[in-house]
Amino acid sequence: MAEKIETEKKAWFSLRKELQEAKRAVENVLTLSESAKRSFESARGWSTYDTFFRGGLIADIAKYSKIDEANEAVSRINSSSQIMNKELRDVDLAFHENIDTIGQGERFFDIAFDNIFSDLNVRSKIQNNLSSINRYINQLESTLRILVDKLKDVEQNLAKL
Repeated sequence: MAEKIETEKKAWFSLRKELQEAKRAVENVLTLSESAKRSFESARGWSTYDTFFRGGLIADIAKYSKIDEANEAVSRINSSSQIMNKELRDVDLAFHENIDTIGQGERFFDIAFDNIFSDLNVRSKIQNNLSSINRYINQLESTLRILVDKLKDVEQNLAKL
């Protein structure tokens, strides 16, 4: 009987460890995602200014600086999400979502042909990315809640032993 309880305890401790690792991985990606969101929001503000107030080169520089920050954050998210997905698979959870970046082609056309149409195109892409990152954050938060609930269940089961 004691051997059975000890085996059960080891299994619960192992599951708790895996859940904690998955939770840390999700929290890391969530932090990166919130950073990307702030950069996309700032880029959207500069893009709006550029589109409707003809901000010119200074607005383009500020806008693309924020887009570069967001793209860099998205690259870090994509790298970290691979680790997160591995950790989530260890606890039988799945997470699939990709976030796109705004490429150099859009930048070239926006700056070279600086007009309302290129500005609106870039603004639309920023808004699409912002919507995508918001959905991604919502999924991360939902996954985090599931992990927290599972951790509570594990702790309760360990307390019973």
